[in-house]
Amino acid sequence: REMKLKLSLQKEPKHSELVSCVGWASPSELYSVGDDHQILRWDFQSDNTNQLVQLPKETYATDIHWIPTGNTAKKQLSPSDLFALACTDGKLLLVSRLGRVEKAVEAHKGAVLGVRWSWDGTALLTCVCVCCVCACVHVCACLCSCVGVCLCSCVLYVCGACMHVLEHVY
Repeated sequence: REMKLKLSLQKEPKHSELVSCVGWASPSELYSVGDDHQILRWDFQSDNTNQLVQLPKETYATDIHWIPTGNTAKKQLSPSDLFALACTDGKLLLVSRLGRVEKAVEAHKGAVLGVRWSWDGTALLTCVCVCCVCACVHVCACLCSCVGVCLCSCVLYVCGACMHVLEHVY
């Protein structure tokens, strides 16, 4: 069988600079972040693209990941209401679907290169390029206060070649 892909090109670019990360929120909705500090929402059903938020000039995103939909161990979540945004200034931003920055967490001393929620939304992984001291307790506390309940049973983070797990103490 041959795989066929539908390719559509924009007549003019929506970002004015490099697109650094993209993330699917649903089968027809995509979010992109660029070095122009814009977060754009792409709706493929209506063929619309609009600016969700203009990030501060010092904020450069490296990765985006939506909190998983459905049941988590602690709370029923509505479809992808929150995404994590990794930034070069060491911050981890938690942003709502409406573009509101719910939390800005000083996650690392160096650039946060990647961020991933666990499949059930109970843990969050961040990674950096060099060994550093990670404020995982602070990250976990901020996530819990942002969502309203403790979703994180542990925080997994990668520093260089080392992987660390911080278990949440209740």
